[in-house]
Amino acid sequence: MIQQMLDYLFIAEFGQLLPEITFTFNPLDELTEKEMSEINLNNASMLANLATSSCISTMDVAQWLINNPKSGFAFMNGQENEDETDEKEGENT
Repeated sequence: MIQQMLDYLFIAEFGQLLPEITFTFNPLDELTEKEMSEINLNNASMLANLATSSCISTMDVAQWLINNPKSGFAFMNGQENEDETDEKEGENT
């Protein structure tokens, strides 16, 4: 909606759209490393309890870790973390 309003304003003011003028939003809220760590710790505890009580299998736990991009275990599916890839490339140069 903001883009639409800007388009109307540009047309009214300048008679045309100005594609070189853009905007990006700053994120409203990002988790700190500590908050992300606490979430991962809580998730690990929950998964361990569920697996220990046989509510879910260890394969379910592994699948959850693989499918959750913020778990830190996406590499289990052959997907490397972008930071790790960048570090490896930096070492090779």
